[in-house]
This record gives sequence, C-alpha cells and structure tokens, in this order.
Amino acid sequence: MSRHFFVVDKPFEVKETQTTWRLMVEAAQSGAEVFVLAASAISLRGQNARVRGRSVHRLQEASAIQQRPLVSLDVASGDTLWLRTSPGRNTDRMLDHVALLGVASQVADSGVRVINAPRGLLGSASKLYLAALSPELQPRSVMSRDVDELAEFARSCRDGCVFKPAFGTRGAGVFLVRSGDPNVRSIAEFLASRDYVVAQQFVPEAAAGDTRLVVVDGEVLSVEGIDAALQRIPAGGDFRSNLHAGGSYRQGVVTAAMRSAVKELGPRLLADGIVMAGIDFIGDLVIEVNTSSPGGLYPLEQLTGLNFTKAALALLLR
Repeated sequence: MSRHFFVVDKPFEVKETQTTWRLMVEAAQSGAEVFVLAASAISLRGQNARVRGRSVHRLQEASAIQQRPLVSLDVASGDTLWLRTSPGRNTDRMLDHVALLGVASQVADSGVRVINAPRGLLGSASKLYLAALSPELQPRSVMSRDVDELAEFARSCRDGCVFKPAFGTRGAGVFLVRSGDPNVRSIAEFLASRDYVVAQQFVPEAAAGDTRLVVVDGEVLSVEGIDAALQRIPAGGDFRSNLHAGGSYRQGVVTAAMRSAVKELGPRLLADGIVMAGIDFIGDLVIEVNTSSPGGLYPLEQLTGLNFTKAALALLLR
C-alpha cells in the first residue's frame, strides 16, 4: 500500500472545492494511505524527516479532518510528499514555508517523490519566472521596487497597466491604473513598501476574463479529448477574474497560441521539477505561472463531469 503526505498551510481550512482535497480523496480511494499536515508539523532529526499528520481515510467532508487524531510518522515510510502550501497567500507563515522547502529537499534526496520539487518552487516563487519566456508570448512587464521606474512604465502603457505584488495570489493587492491616473505613484509606493511589484501592460481582452490551463508533466491535462482549461470571468465592476475576487467560470478553449506557449514552458517546468502547474492566459498571452498549490480541477469537474483529478494522479504517480 502506498502512502502520501499532503503538506498544507492550515489543515482545518481545507475545503471540498479545492484541488488539494480532490487529490487527497482520489489518492485515498485508489487504496493509498493519505495524511494531511501543516507546514510547521514536519521536522528533521539528523537526516530523518518526521511528520505529525491526520489520516483522511474514508473522510466524506474536509471539516472532519480535525476529528482525526494526530499521528507521528517517518517521511521515509511514504512514497510521495505533496507540497500544497501557498506562501503568497499566507505571508505570516513564510518562515514555515522556507523551512519546509529545506526539509523537503532532504526528503527528495533520500528517494521520496516530492511534488512539486522544492528547487522548482523556490525558483518559481515570484512572477519573475516568466522573464525567460519569449516576449511575444507575454505582455510587457517590469518587476521593481523603484517607484519612479514603476510610474514611468505605467505611463508607457497606452491601454493601462496592472500593478500586482510579485509574490501575491488570488488577486489580492492587484490594481489597474490608466495613463494619467493621479493615483499611479501612491499605488506604486503602497505596494513597493511591502514587496517587489510587477507592473504589467494591461491586455484589453481581460474584459472577457482569463483562462487557466492545468499542466501536468509539461502538457495540458486532458480527459477523453477535453482539455483542462477553465475560463474565469470578472464580476461586474471588477477587472480581476480570480474566483476569490468574485469571478465566475466556464469551460475554456485552448488556442494554438496557448499550446505554443505550453510547448515552450513545458520543458522548463519539467527541468525545474514542476510536474503540476497552472498557466494563466489573457487572450493568447501568458500572464502568470502558478506552481505553489495550483488549482482549477474541482470547477472543471463540475462543468464537464470528468474526473480530471484521477487523470492527473495517474500521470503524476506513474
């Protein structure tokens, strides 16, 4: 029997609508032992990593996790360590995340499979990961904490500019500014006082939303000829299409240009040990690559009736 350890930010806040829950449930239903734990519940004694987690065996609801007793286990007794934390979402636990990557690196060296690879998560932690992508596949952008540079770049964007934290997630702290907007500098100052800022040329097609492609093993995940593509549509009065910002969703379409971008990004993701990622497009341009706890499987399954999670597991664990 295989054994899986899922590391999350807060085990008691896992929800049935999250990809992490779907992965745990499908793994358990396949006959594996599955345990969930917080990033702070992993320790290293010499070269021996141990975890304190709770079993999700036969759980029907995520809320029941807290009813399970804590058990202490050697990570070496398992087959796969899943890193499903979101450091950009839980900055108060950033030190836990950094320590986790260090321990997970030791675990990977011992022969336990780690998804995604710690070195890849570290290298792709910021939106700077797109810098090596061909310019024609992404909007113009700059990452800086220099307010003058950010303001100058915003002025150069005819259709507007999007400011966002380099390490952010779920649309938090994202602003759209137009040329001549008197708030450009104050927004840049506010964001730069906390973090590096990505200033990205606004893509007018954003009015129709963005498209998340779930990429597994360097290719777009597909089940029965249906691609794992989720179009996220902004709520009225908001340019952000993130579901946590109130956006809605429907099944997306993968264009030839999107496939070209995935073809270019795929080998790099695999070289970095990123075997599961979410690549976000506006129109045909890549705007973000999400490698820390990428989601999207649950809404896709609700839309199509297909088990994308089972297909992803089959690829990831082969």
